[in-house]
Formats: sequence, structure tokens, C-alpha cells
Amino acid sequence: ASSLTNMLLLLLLLMECTSTHGVHFTANVNKSSGGVDIVIDGSIWLTGLSPQVGGTSNNIKQVSAPVSDSGSDRVYGTYTSTLFSWNVSSTSNTTGFRFETTVKVFHDTPCVILEQFFPDDVDNTLLHAWEATKNLNASYTQGVAYPVFQLHATPSSVKAMCWADAFSYLHGPSNVSEFDAMGLSNGGPVLFYNSSARYNASSLIVSPLNNFFTSVPTSSDGVLKSGINANVQLVPRGTRYQTVVHVGEGITDTLMQYGENLQKVYNTTRISDDRATTKLGYFTDNGAYYYMYDPKRICDQLTFGPMDNVMNTLVEQFNKDKLPINYFQLDDWYYPGCETVSHDHMCVKNLTVNSTLFPSGWPKINANQSWMLYGPFWCIDNVYTNKYNFTCSELKDYCQVQPSQSEEFFSEVFGSAVSPFTNYEVDFFYDQIEHITAFESDLDSAFTWLQGMNDAALRQNTPVGLQLCMAHPAAFLTALSLPAITNGRASGDYMSPSGNLAPLGDNALFFAAVNIAPSKDVWWSVADQPHHRDPPAGEIGCDGSSQNKTDAELEALVATLTTGPVAIGDAINHTNNSLVMMTCTRDGTLLQPSKPITSIDARFTVGIPSGHLWQTHSNINGVIFHHMLAISLAAGFNITRYDLWPMPSEASVFLVKEYNKENLEASQVVEGSQIVLANMTTATATKCTTCANTFSYTTFIPRVGGKWFFLGEEGKFVSVSPKRFNNLTGNLTSLCFTVQSSTVSEEIVVKAATYPDLKVHSTTVQVNHAQTSEACLTAS
Repeated sequence: ASSLTNMLLLLLLLMECTSTHGVHFTANVNKSSGGVDIVIDGSIWLTGLSPQVGGTSNNIKQVSAPVSDSGSDRVYGTYTSTLFSWNVSSTSNTTGFRFETTVKVFHDTPCVILEQFFPDDVDNTLLHAWEATKNLNASYTQGVAYPVFQLHATPSSVKAMCWADAFSYLHGPSNVSEFDAMGLSNGGPVLFYNSSARYNASSLIVSPLNNFFTSVPTSSDGVLKSGINANVQLVPRGTRYQTVVHVGEGITDTLMQYGENLQKVYNTTRISDDRATTKLGYFTDNGAYYYMYDPKRICDQLTFGPMDNVMNTLVEQFNKDKLPINYFQLDDWYYPGCETVSHDHMCVKNLTVNSTLFPSGWPKINANQSWMLYGPFWCIDNVYTNKYNFTCSELKDYCQVQPSQSEEFFSEVFGSAVSPFTNYEVDFFYDQIEHITAFESDLDSAFTWLQGMNDAALRQNTPVGLQLCMAHPAAFLTALSLPAITNGRASGDYMSPSGNLAPLGDNALFFAAVNIAPSKDVWWSVADQPHHRDPPAGEIGCDGSSQNKTDAELEALVATLTTGPVAIGDAINHTNNSLVMMTCTRDGTLLQPSKPITSIDARFTVGIPSGHLWQTHSNINGVIFHHMLAISLAAGFNITRYDLWPMPSEASVFLVKEYNKENLEASQVVEGSQIVLANMTTATATKCTTCANTFSYTTFIPRVGGKWFFLGEEGKFVSVSPKRFNNLTGNLTSLCFTVQSSTVSEEIVVKAATYPDLKVHSTTVQVNHAQTSEACLTAS
């Protein structure tokens, strides 16, 4: 019986798993080292090494034989586990302690979970000192490192990348020998993939599963490590630090499956009616026309007169034009802050308008409109210091309320703010996590602080949606359990148009995986805005909007496809209303796709021509329309079904329709089995005289009921948005659909083409207030 048991355990430890589409991987647990080897398609990608303390495993010993077990997880399914018990010996720099590691190899999902467990308190300051003796930056090292993986240079086609820093920028891809996991500025997933595969590249993600703010993934000398930040002063007994290894096929699919599992782990939800991500807005951010920030005190902030008058005039203009602006964002210039010219000039003294700029107080907005307020960090002498305690960075640049008082503090701030107040932006997020000592030195402080803000936001009569700006991946992973956090900035300010637009597709891959809407910031709807105030001689402009913006149509389209905020920043009487209305309904509801637009996998594998090639989709009750956007491509690129996500079947039939091209031809009908579905090119795109980019936007419209291609709503960027339509069904004689209700009644024109004649049929549908409308088209 004993021999049979040992054989069964050995078989379980050498568990081969197969992902959904056929990537084979084996997780081999090494009972001697406590590590686990990850073998992908017959090649070792990661070799599991022993845990490390102070950068070495020499002072760590197993204290008992590994214990094997099995069980079931709510999300990941059944598993086989191996538990290792370790003892760390005392040295001149640290006292001894014990800890445990566990490897769980799952049978129902292509995943492995590795865990550190601390049965006793561990004083991490001694571990921090140990690291300091090695001349390492302790902020980017771990107290206890586990897992520890040796990265392999073979196969040479394996590349690595991650997301990190403010705006969660993509870092990489690079060869594994040169890869930098980015430490504390990441705190999120590291992705390895086979770059030689044109389609369905074997992919592997290594990511923390909890304690995200204090998670530090590092890589050097070909070794990838993860663990709790060595700056944490105390790791309390009972602490578990978990890492998940997720294997899949295709970069996008692997990321989305990884994220879907995480959302199940944390029961992720978001505020469903968050105004910033569902309605049209107006921004005064860096790059907006009325961005009145003046850090050097060199420009006249009242060039256009009192800002309350300016905002009141904007409201009047939008009312006259029937432009459904639902909220107004005020940025880092509207509130009383620091009076001196210093790095903390954006700190908040009180979350109200500056009486110098707004002499009559808050502008008068409509009853159905609201405010989105900006509050990056607090001045050391803010108006709440007599009631609450604040923790600041060493240079007093950033101050935030003590985490234990966070919910009470933000409940008071939000509850006493101007009404109606529906959204709040926290800027310089990663800087604060990095520089406020309490957030780095305590295991839970950063989470407690953000959770308090979240809970206060949810407690308001109208829940307040939160935007994190300049946040790193750890923040958005933490937001998996915080419903008020709905969106985050995914690129730089619009003040620099290229830096605002170009990174979006790469960065949005991570945002999409964790169900955070990426924001591209404000945009101008016309290029020819009035001349701005000039700075004194030798000084740069005071306004982000001192740079002329050129790509209005493209900016509007991209903002819509991100699924994040869509907000204009025009001067009075300088808005292209027709263009703006292509993004939304008559009541300002954004007509968005089902997921953020992201770079296609080929961008990372075989490569694409210089430029950008992004994809997304609209899912109307299981009928999936794929959208592809090419921006300034140096050459054409052939699209196959493997470039679309989710990947359609070979039996699919599509009508390939380019934006702004109404004529339909038989050559536009393609089958999924064809090698090439379309050639994406911008060479034939018309470039406006002021535009910096050319673009081509194509929708792959699936055949419904064997007869119909649903073209959707006339005059919208996303003509088939699930925010407008549902219950799309068809047969050989008719196509029926449901139009969702609106707070403002309107008539819309809906079109579809029949197959194979491609005859276009249209109907006018009355969109009703608080009631869905059903309509059908009939083949003649």
C-alpha cells in the first residue's frame, strides 16, 4: 500500500495540464528545492529554485519532509499540493524564524499557485538591513523571496514583458536575459510568450495573487523573484503571500483568462452607472483649452475672465446646442492649494473652488449634470488637520490621511463637497505609494487607505466613481475588490498628443484584463481653437492647450473605443457637435464596444509595420462584431481570424466594412476559413491638412440567421454598441432587435444588409424614455 501511495503521489507531482486551446505544460515539483519547474511544449521555461532570504538560500533549511495533499479551490478547481516547512538560521543581521511554502498544481485550469505562509511575526527591518549590506535598493527586493525562478534562454524565441510605473506603461518585450520585472513599480503580472508563433503563441503569466501594494517582482542575472517588500517593518503571523502561474495560448487570451480568474477570486464588480465611464463629459485637464494651471506664477489665470463666468457660458452653449454634457471635470488649478512655488504646488487645502478664480463660487450647472473633482494629495496645512492625522512623504510633498481614518475622512470630504458630485480623480498615485513611508513600511496601510476611500465613495447617496491617475499595476489589481474604482489613466496627458495616443493599445491590455476602463484623457473636437495666452519671453506656455491639437476625429474614435471617459476640452463656441455626437446617444450615454481596444498579438510576435494596429469587439447577446483600428501604418498588414479576439470559428461569415464607406460589394464578404480576412492599411486613407496621423477603422460584421449583416445605427463610431442594442436574432425572412431605453427620447436610423445581394434595408426606431423598443427588418 505504501509503494502504491508513493507512486500515486509521484504521478500527481508530475502533473501535465492542457490549456483550452492546446498548450501543453507540466508542473514538476522538486521536493528537494521546494521549487516547481514549468515546462511549456516540452521546453523548460522556468526552473523553480529554493526560497531566499537576504538574496540567498544558504541559511534556509527544510525542517521536515514535504507533505502532499489534495483539495479543491472555488475558482481554479481541483489541485494537488505540496507543503514545505523552512527554518531560517540566525546571522549577525537577522534573527532566525520559520515559514512555510506551498505549491498547488491545478488539474481543471492551467495554473499553479505558490504561497508563502508566516506562522509567527517576522521583523522585516532585519531583513531590510541584510539587503542594505548587499548595496541593494530595499524597495525593490523581497524579505522572503518565493517563488524564485531561473529563466531559460531556450527556446530563444521566448520574450518577456510587464506593465509598471505611472500609467501602467508596458515595459518590453525583451529577451529573458535582459528582462527587468520593475520591482515595486509593477506589483503585477509578468508575461512570457513564444514570439516565433504568428498565432496562438504559448504564453505564461507570473503574478502576485494578493498583497499587491507590497509585492515586489524582480529579475536580474536570469532569476525572477517575488515576495513582500523588504521595507515592510513587520510581517504579522498568519500572513499569506500568493503567486499564480497561468499558462495559455495567445497573449490577449491568456491575459483575459488570467484576469477573469482574478475577478472571480475577488468577486469583482464596478459601479454600474458610473458617470465618467458611461456618459459624455467636459474636462479641464492638462491639454484642455481651459487648463488654467500656472506652477511658476508667471501667467494670468484670469486671461478669460473669472472662471465661474467661463464655466457658466460653457453650460449655456451646450444647452443651446443640445450637446449632452453630463459632467464637468475640474483639474489641479481650481482649488485652494499651496501658495508658494514648490513641488507640492498641487496639494489641496480644501476641496472647493479658489475664490480668486471663482469669485461668485461654484458655477451653475444643470440639474442633470454633475462634477468630477480632482484631489491628488493634501497640503500639510489643509483644513482638516485639526480633526484628522496625516502621513506625508519625507519632503512633505505628498500628504494623505492616516489609513485608519481614511473612510471617516473621505466620507466627510465627499459628503461636504459640491453637489451633485459623482466622480473623484486621485492623481500622482504611484508617486504617493512610493514616497509616503507608511504605505511602504506597513503591510496593509496602502490597502486600508484606498479601501477607506472606496467605502466612503460607495456610502454617498449617489456612489462616487474613482479614477486613479498615474497608477501602477498593483493599484488596479488592488481595485479588484474595490467597486468604486472604475477607470484609470492609461497614457500621458493630452498636452503631448503623441504620448497620449501611442501607448494606449499596449497599456490597455493590462487594463482590460482586470476590468478597469483605460482613460486617454481629454481631446479637442476641432483643431482651430482660439489663440492662447502667451508666456513671458523665454518661458514655456502655461497651458497644456498651448499646443495645437490636430487629430480630432481619431481622438474622438479612440476615446470611444477605450470604454473609458469620453470628454471634450474645447473653447466656448469651438465644438464640433456632429463629431461629438458620434460617440454617444442623445442623452450622452457613450456608445462603446464590449472591451477596451488593445494591440493585436502580432505586434509582439512576428511584428507589424511601424504604426499601431488595435482591436476590440462588441458583443450583442453572443453575436460578436470585431473592430480593427490601424493608425499610420507604414505598410499594409493582412488580418486573419487569429488576430481577432475572441477568435471566430472557421465557419464564420463576415461583411468587412470600412468606416465612412457606404457602398457594399461582394468582395467584402469573407469566410473565417480564408487565410486573409482583410488587409489593414492607412496608405489610402484621406489625411486632413492639420492631422498628424492617418487611420483606417474596420468592422467585421458577422452574418446572423444565415441571411443578415446588421449594420446598426447610422452616424455612430460604434454602430453596433451593446449600450444601444440587445436581443439580436435573425432568420431567412427577418432580423429583429431590441433598442435600449434612454432618458431622452430620440429617433434613430438602423440598417442591415441581406446576403448574398447586400441590399441595404433600414428602419427608423423611436427610442423611448425608460422603456425598450423592439424592431424588425424584413427581407423584400
